[in-house]
Amino acid sequence: MIRAIIQAGFGNQLFQYATGYALAKRLRQGLVLDISFFDYMKGSNADNIRVNNLNLLQLDNPEFVSTPQSYWKYRYGVLLRKTPFWRLLGFSSRVVWEDVPNCRKFQAELFNNIERYNDFEIYGFWQNTMYFKDVIADLKRQFVPNYQLTGKVSNLNSEISSSANSVGVHIRRGDFVRLGWNKGADYYRTAIDIMRQELIKPYFYICTDDKTWAYEQFKSDQDVRIIDITTATRDIDEFFLLSKCHHQIISESTFGWWAAYLNLYTDKRIIIPADAQGEIFNQDNWTKI
Repeated sequence: MIRAIIQAGFGNQLFQYATGYALAKRLRQGLVLDISFFDYMKGSNADNIRVNNLNLLQLDNPEFVSTPQSYWKYRYGVLLRKTPFWRLLGFSSRVVWEDVPNCRKFQAELFNNIERYNDFEIYGFWQNTMYFKDVIADLKRQFVPNYQLTGKVSNLNSEISSSANSVGVHIRRGDFVRLGWNKGADYYRTAIDIMRQELIKPYFYICTDDKTWAYEQFKSDQDVRIIDITTATRDIDEFFLLSKCHHQIISESTFGWWAAYLNLYTDKRIIIPADAQGEIFNQDNWTKI
């Protein structure tokens, strides 16, 4: 049995599931999704509360488990991963610890001879398509909502899907502002102008975690709409609408990356920041500005 530790935001959750799923398929083992992180973090980090959103996707036979009282072992274990002392924390099976600071590099050596183990856990972010390159078609089939779109979301889906020139724009601010990773208005305006030059009457749908900032920046643009959804499934609804656009302009966030990566249009136009780090951004026909 393979246990994938699921944590952080939705984009990271997709990478973690994708890597666990690919390993389970390759080794013909079962897959358990450990979501202890979300219960563990409640009340301990009120400024950055995350929720498990994988349960809203049409995954193949998902099995979720949560033991928040023991999650602390992973937080310390990853710090001790290069020493034998992590075993003193009481892990009952082998753990594959990713070198987290290099999570966008393909760390193939971590899985050398993994076939010999019937039970193991994987802890990391696994932000590299090489981990799941053989099951990408399977993943694209699963990474859709497992519920019926209704109301405003359904209407937006129809509107976006019927346009060959719909452009999804993902603006990540929030913690990216604090970390200095956010892109300013100039990046998005330049990308939007490029799309206006290359497409016939494009229409832009902005998904963002800072709607106030986006409204202030683009309130005078007649071809720009800020997607503002208040549903209980808002994160997945906005992600799905972003991915359904014919083209995308994204930040360096994995949320936006997955939306663009799941775009099924063969003539799609994707614009990304010039300084976006990692092999995941080296996709054919993606333009860096």
